[in-house]
Order: sequence, then C-alpha cells, then structure tokens
Amino acid sequence: MNDQFNTRQTLLMRAKDPNDDLAWDEFFGYYSGFINMLLHKIRIPQEVHEDLQQEILLKIWKALQDYEDDPAKAKFRTWLAAVIRNAALAYMRT
Repeated sequence: MNDQFNTRQTLLMRAKDPNDDLAWDEFFGYYSGFINMLLHKIRIPQEVHEDLQQEILLKIWKALQDYEDDPAKAKFRTWLAAVIRNAALAYMRT
C-alpha cells in the first residue's frame, strides 16, 4: 500500500476509546483517503462511496475496541482492508 497510509499507533490507541470524538475525527481524516482508494480499486461506483464509507466507519468503530495489534498475524491496514472489502461485498450483494 501507499506509504502515506502508515499506521499511526497513538491514533489507533486513542480511536479505540469510543468516547474520544477528537480521535475519531482525526482517524476519519487520516483513513478516509485509504477507504476511498480501496473502494475505487474494488470498482464501487463513486456515487455511493460516501454512504458506504459511513457504513464502513461504523463497522470499524464497533470492531476497533476488540482489535489487538499483532504484527505477527497482520498489520492494521490489512485488517482495515478486510473490513472495507467485506462491507463492499455486502453492499454489492444487496
């Protein structure tokens, strides 16, 4: 993936707190480009990116508290890409 999307560990730790609105604003600002890039690569129509991005962020918000950073298993971006891909596939099935 592009180096501009390197995982920021401190942001990731802060974003795990569902009450840290500032961290979520920063998380969205940092990863929205990554989400859109993957949606484009999966060939999701541009006109649904915004709605699908909101669904993806909700899924991330719910799952992030249980996410354990273990580079031996997978990088955060790999986990994030799987969440994005699964949400896009669910969208395409509907």
